[in-house]
Amino acid sequence: MWRAKNRKTGAISYSGSVTIGGNSTYAGTLWELPKERMIQLQNWDRPFTVDGTFEYCDSFHNYVCRKFYLLYRREPYNRFVLVSEDECAGFLTAILHHDRDLDYMSPCVTGTEREETSVPKGLFAPKH
Repeated sequence: MWRAKNRKTGAISYSGSVTIGGNSTYAGTLWELPKERMIQLQNWDRPFTVDGTFEYCDSFHNYVCRKFYLLYRREPYNRFVLVSEDECAGFLTAILHHDRDLDYMSPCVTGTEREETSVPKGLFAPKH
């Protein structure tokens, strides 16, 4: 997750992510397994684990990155359980290919920055 300001044009750009309003919930499909593959995994005699990362800005405008691990529990549970959730290692959040034309900023927008990057008042005023 990143946010940057173009040194030449002043334009602000963001990494692709879903924006979720404060104090709200987002339900989405992270991935799907075809039915045949799930049956195969259920029949294996070994653990099936899934890991991933999620990033967000907390209510104090702090960037947070968390890594999680899930384990699929077989009969009689037939469900995923959370094994662990930890802070991301620094190298996971590093920008690998820096663009020299961009100044990288915190991905978490503060109230002052929100006002600076908002649409000017009256820009979408109805025409008479």
